[in-house]
Amino acid sequence: MTAFLIQVSGEETGHEETHSDYFWEEPIKEGIYINHHWKKDIWEKVKQEDKVLIYCTGSVEPYPKQISHVAEVTSVERNEQKAVMRLIITKLSTGIPLQLIEEEIESGKLSEAMSKCGTQGFNIGIIENSDFDWIVELSTKIENAHEIAQAETETKIQEILESNVEVIEKGFQLVNKDSVLPPNSGIPDLICKDKIGNFVVIELKAGEASYHALGQAISYKGAIKKRTGGLVRAIVIGYSFDPKILFAKVLKDSDGLQLVEFKRYGLKAEILDN
Repeated sequence: MTAFLIQVSGEETGHEETHSDYFWEEPIKEGIYINHHWKKDIWEKVKQEDKVLIYCTGSVEPYPKQISHVAEVTSVERNEQKAVMRLIITKLSTGIPLQLIEEEIESGKLSEAMSKCGTQGFNIGIIENSDFDWIVELSTKIENAHEIAQAETETKIQEILESNVEVIEKGFQLVNKDSVLPPNSGIPDLICKDKIGNFVVIELKAGEASYHALGQAISYKGAIKKRTGGLVRAIVIGYSFDPKILFAKVLKDSDGLQLVEFKRYGLKAEILDN
């Protein structure tokens, strides 16, 4: 097995072979990597079952400056005009940012070949097999550490917000959860009323808020609506957000309210509109 590092950007591709608008979408969404100016000394070593790390440059909006995905080569085609890899893609549980990559190179855990990440004009290179293995292992270790820290952090942030809910929005007042939730509906992090009397369900996530947080907020919103019959807002608070869930901002509920709102907490627990 040979391991490779490829770098993709957020620039428009123009490749007729794919349906993608941007270079990064080709491998990550379509499982194909194309190089029209291919280097024979590298590409001729590519074969089925080889492993690939995918580094996204800062112009890749969903995954800027990080190794976000890994892949296995299923086939490779080469001719005078182009070289093409077809890939099975796997998203890392936690992306590995450029700063951490540089630190791991300096510590000796990653080879110098990994220093090509973020280098202008770089597209593909051979790395050590140990580089691939360490990136996958590191992603898992970070994910496990995040899960432990997240529970502690969410509790602390919730305590801060409960003691001063007006940092979320001026006029907020805490509401007793049992008084507005039907049985077996689960327990949201906070329920408030806003300054005009609407109920507000708040779901808090330390770190990145994902589909799970979005689904919880909408479910709790429906539960409170069923019990009270009143107008209900839903807010997801996180330090960052999976970009895909932010599209929910454009949706309205049956009462004409925004389906879900997003607010970001800062390092000092200040709450900012997202």
